[in-house]
Amino acid sequence: MGPLVNGNYSVVITDANGCMSESLPVYFGTVGLVDAAAATFRIYPQPADDELTITDVKAGSTLRLFDAAGRVVSVVNANNAGLVRMDVRTLTPGSYLLEVREGHSSQRLTVLVR
Repeated sequence: MGPLVNGNYSVVITDANGCMSESLPVYFGTVGLVDAAAATFRIYPQPADDELTITDVKAGSTLRLFDAAGRVVSVVNANNAGLVRMDVRTLTPGSYLLEVREGHSSQRLTVLVR
């Protein structure tokens, strides 16, 4: 599992005496092409104005939408297999990360809201 959002990440280590050391930052970024090809579900429209439609979702899945800061801004539980709709009207325009969790596995794709 990697970071939920693109950005610079570093490691801070503190010893028993309280001395700290921080690693150089490492950039984590993805354009989502590999993720999109491997995803078992589809999202449209891209970008979305009012609502995201997610197809081919298994019953019992949990869908979570994360903002750029990694905060969960929406959660939808798929009670039935097939189609799930997620309201995005109240969200600020930008890039979000949609996570679809099915049991112990999850898939993530970037979605755009305008």
